Amino acid sequence: MPTIMFGVDGLTYRILHPLIERGDLPNFKRLQTEGCEAILESKYPPLTPPAWMSLSTGLKPASHGVYDFWEYEEQSGQKGLGNTRKARVQTHRKGGKAIWNILSDYGKRVLVLNVPMTYPPEPINGIMVSGYMTPSSDVNFTYPTDFKEELFQAVPDYEIDLDFSKIYVGPV
Repeated sequence: MPTIMFGVDGLTYRILHPLIERGDLPNFKRLQTEGCEAILESKYPPLTPPAWMSLSTGLKPASHGVYDFWEYEEQSGQKGLGNTRKARVQTHRKGGKAIWNILSDYGKRVLVLNVPMTYPPEPINGIMVSGYMTPSSDVNFTYPTDFKEELFQAVPDYEIDLDFSKIYVGPV
């Protein structure tokens, strides 16, 4: 049976339900009527990266290793409080398997589109297009890599989200 998990970061029912009731979102109405909906209780800290990783892995941040938007790295030779660290944008989980990995392991075909923190894309039984926190569209952000060309042929103006190649990387 085909299954779709659809998420919109930061969208609440307080906003969504009135728009559905007014008839502004007929496709959301259809999803609501023919599918199911549920409130996702976020993890602490309630930020996009750990929330999406917890949703996709079923693990707490301590297990998947994503706590916020940044990876921190202690500089060599620096110890103790107030040590200098480097920070860079965190783009992927460090532990646990995501639902698409598990389904792939069981031979199921999967399509993963624009899920935050999925760069670099992983080999799966299907297609993955990395989402939010991908450095830029200049990198290989699809699996298989040749799908990128097909994507741009179908959607010439495709944008991942923000261009994270311009994000500051340096001492915190």
